Amino acid sequence: MKKILCMILTIALACSAVAFASEPTQKQLDDLKRYGIIEGDPDGALRLEDGIKRCEAVKIICTMLCHKPQEHAVSSFPDIAPGHWAAPWIDAAHSIGLVEGDDKGLFRPNDPVTNEEFIKMLVVSLGYEPMADAKGGYPAGYVAEAARCGITDGFQLAVNSPAKRGDIAVMTARALDVPIMVQTGFGSQVEYRVLDGKNGYDYKTLRHELDPESKKEQPLSEEQTADSSGVPLFNGDKYQGRLVEIKNFTSMGKGVYEFNDKKLGDDITFKVNKDTFVYISENTVPLAIVKDGYFAQIWYENSGEAVIDVLKIEIMEFAPWGAR
Repeated sequence: MKKILCMILTIALACSAVAFASEPTQKQLDDLKRYGIIEGDPDGALRLEDGIKRCEAVKIICTMLCHKPQEHAVSSFPDIAPGHWAAPWIDAAHSIGLVEGDDKGLFRPNDPVTNEEFIKMLVVSLGYEPMADAKGGYPAGYVAEAARCGITDGFQLAVNSPAKRGDIAVMTARALDVPIMVQTGFGSQVEYRVLDGKNGYDYKTLRHELDPESKKEQPLSEEQTADSSGVPLFNGDKYQGRLVEIKNFTSMGKGVYEFNDKKLGDDITFKVNKDTFVYISENTVPLAIVKDGYFAQIWYENSGEAVIDVLKIEIMEFAPWGAR
């Protein structure tokens, strides 16, 4: 599985040694400037081919989250000098789990932020950290989750290389309109829900916090929604999604498999066949690799039947955070 995830990361971020920054649209730039997320030089230059420092990236994320720092905050990182302009922003980001120190406890504020580091900050900001961790964690899981959310569609980003301002602008602007995920269950019943306006839940994005008037906008229609691999999201009112721990995984012959959910017991059987979308991190895989004890995110039509046909199954070899 680790080899698969490494391959996914390489494919997702592979490019030649010479890479050019993405060109943000005028609307994206106008939005980022209006919300104060990205500002140009005093002369207005954006320098889209240049990189940015880790401290600058933290300010972008905190501003996007409307998370304002305390003016006289004292940084918990020893390499942040007293009076450093970014100390309050770094402290604010650290306090809500957006950033961590390296293995020596240092933040390295003046180092360039890499593509993977900035992608992780965006994914965490949107609440999808559990999904990214379930896909293998940093960096591959976060790269895969950003792709699923459409944040990096059409990108060719160099692995472990400084992120360019143009790419950061495009990714950040896209993240504003991704429905956020929130925790809805706690303790032994940890659950998460994407606030996509479906099944009685609110529709909420980061843009809504920055611009309350944008709450009047409607989410994308069902026909417009699919992940970056083209697999349907099955997020209409007639569909249901749930996290399952696979039990009694059995081949019924002719490419048909059945299993139960450990939490539900044997009362409900889920059936998977040749028409089911089966994948790991948006890469199609043979269903035969699945084993008892694996976790999976599944989607199916609402039904009171004892045997349910699964429309899509995303296999997770790593247990989601809080699942055990």
